[in-house]
Amino acid sequence: MKNSIQRTWGNEKGFTLIELIIVIAILAIIAAIAIPNILNAVDNSRKGTDIANARTMASSAATFVAQADTIDDVAGEYYFEAGAVTPDDAGRDSVADAFEAYFNSRAPEPKFKTAVAGVVVDRFILTILDSGDIEIVASDDDAGTNTAELYPTPGPEYDRD
Repeated sequence: MKNSIQRTWGNEKGFTLIELIIVIAILAIIAAIAIPNILNAVDNSRKGTDIANARTMASSAATFVAQADTIDDVAGEYYFEAGAVTPDDAGRDSVADAFEAYFNSRAPEPKFKTAVAGVVVDRFILTILDSGDIEIVASDDDAGTNTAELYPTPGPEYDRD
């Protein structure tokens, strides 16, 4: 009896093909469920980073507004692109330089590369209005053709699921 059991169980050296296929199928199902969740979490973290950067930019802009002699000294648009800040008017280069100094010479750029009207945004545009209010959008160009609002209220592109 002992010999017959050894003959039956002793000849199996590995997994059968069907067992391996079942394991691979289970792993594929787990991956199909997990990957979209991971990608969604990454997108949400990038959205959160952009919103936090916009708040920081707005805070620094509010400081510049408070320190300015007149609102005309700082009112206008500032383009945050490729790590640099450029004003829409060369007369405000000192404010743009102050923004760069505030961000340690590395101005923030959008992390969430959302597509607005089919175009990927790659820069922030900070606008200081004549009233002193601040608006920030992510845009695909300096003209603000396709934008996603970030501050004061994030637009629907920045809704976190």
